[in-house]
Amino acid sequence: MKLRIPLFIITIGLLSGIYQRFGWLYLHDGGYLLSSIQFIGSILLFIMIFERTKISEKKVHFITGFVLIISGVLLDYYLK
Repeated sequence: MKLRIPLFIITIGLLSGIYQRFGWLYLHDGGYLLSSIQFIGSILLFIMIFERTKISEKKVHFITGFVLIISGVLLDYYLK
């Protein structure tokens, strides 16, 4: 299993939890659209970093990928 999907899910879970917990991280307090653009942009930034450094191409065991996916969901849940 490649790390692409587990890294994507853990990134979304972590960033979602951080942005929900620390609302002051948004650069602009101008509404829902600008906040969504910043959130999606930060996810894309991390995905680009993972792709350029070839981290997402690494092969891991299925259990490791599953643990990363579950930890991403739990991070989002507990950081609310």
